[in-house]
Amino acid sequence: MFSLEELPLLCRGVSSQFLQLLTVDLSTSNTKFFHKYEDGAFEVGEYPFYIPKQVLKEIGKQIEKTRPFIPVSFDGAFQDIVQKVRGTRAIDYLDIALYIVPTLFVPEMTNTQAANANIKLTRGFSLSLQWEFTERTLN
Repeated sequence: MFSLEELPLLCRGVSSQFLQLLTVDLSTSNTKFFHKYEDGAFEVGEYPFYIPKQVLKEIGKQIEKTRPFIPVSFDGAFQDIVQKVRGTRAIDYLDIALYIVPTLFVPEMTNTQAANANIKLTRGFSLSLQWEFTERTLN
């Protein structure tokens, strides 16, 4: 019988990919997730999740500034995840997807459809962590 561990799947898998989609401008190759045409050219301007590099750096600084205000009971590492991804734990990725993306990343997105998709994915993360579903929670 095959069992699926939802927390590693959501945290390390989907949430880390989610963050990479949003911070693609700071990646080392700058080619991740960009649309590649048959002739080998990459489309940058129309990338739906594009956030300028300077704005991403500012988001990272904002995360660092809020660290003193995070309750001690919060178990995550509240650090600049835009430039310091190394050492980020799986549960930290989930916290990023649930709290940081909707409050800091989504308002900076210029593509409304991509912003709405991010909010819906965040809602999906939140719903998947509940013990039970009702028709009301799904609507």
